[in-house]
Amino acid sequence: SLDLTIESLGKDLVAVEIEKLKRMQQMVSEQCEAEAIFPCTEEGPPNPASEASCYYSDVGCGHKCVQDMLGSYKEEPAKLVSPNQMKRATSRQKR
Repeated sequence: SLDLTIESLGKDLVAVEIEKLKRMQQMVSEQCEAEAIFPCTEEGPPNPASEASCYYSDVGCGHKCVQDMLGSYKEEPAKLVSPNQMKRATSRQKR
């Protein structure tokens, strides 16, 4: 179950990972929404430029920006978590 998995990983480590996810979602929202090109414009007609921005129809619009951001944070994951959070999670995991 999820509860047993969290218990085996340690609640602090799971909390750190959840915090990373939330920060990534916030950063993606802030940085990629402006770059995404959606199929419909404010005026209503379809926007053919969305074909390069979306996987299919209106699914995954802005995916290139998201992939670029994830690539940069794989190289520097510390940007996503405060040092104190990471220290607490790793020290408790070693116990």
